[in-house]
Amino acid sequence: MELPPLDGVNWVPLPEQLHSDETGRPFEACSICGGRVIDEGTPYLIEKGVLKGETIFEYAMCLPCRASMQAELSEDSMKRIEHYFDERVDLVERHRKLSEEHPDSVEPWMSTCLLSRRELGEEYQLFAQCDGPDLVFAYLPYAICGSEIENIQQVLSKETRERLDDFVDDVLGVPGDGLKLPVVI
Repeated sequence: MELPPLDGVNWVPLPEQLHSDETGRPFEACSICGGRVIDEGTPYLIEKGVLKGETIFEYAMCLPCRASMQAELSEDSMKRIEHYFDERVDLVERHRKLSEEHPDSVEPWMSTCLLSRRELGEEYQLFAQCDGPDLVFAYLPYAICGSEIENIQQVLSKETRERLDDFVDDVLGVPGDGLKLPVVI
């Protein structure tokens, strides 16, 4: 998604809910290439899938790996995802409002579904942009509820769904069948 640069981006130490459940500490390496992400000045993303209070998958992805992953997804799927988001949320306005009202509190940014604005329910995914040991308040962080993840999956091409299934199998080490796929955005 092409979004304008933001003024007034804030950072806070990475909150525990975005630490790796496996280690109880912040992610130290990209889950794809193994490069260090914990070092200050290293931008990366975190995604966690939660079901009934339990993390079912989690990963950190450096921005070069994200770009490579997105390049493997169909252009049509990426346009459909962008359109889906554009119809449901104004990310620029969301950032402006939350930055003014909650400049360093994570909860308001991830307490409801970004797309439906409803409670998250039992199944949701958390998305965060980080820089080394810090969470960056930009267009992310946000959460997307399970029903909206399902809706996003419906706009993906067969090839994109297959690539994301491979990502789930290879990187996350869990069978992708039946799992709500990560959304690499």
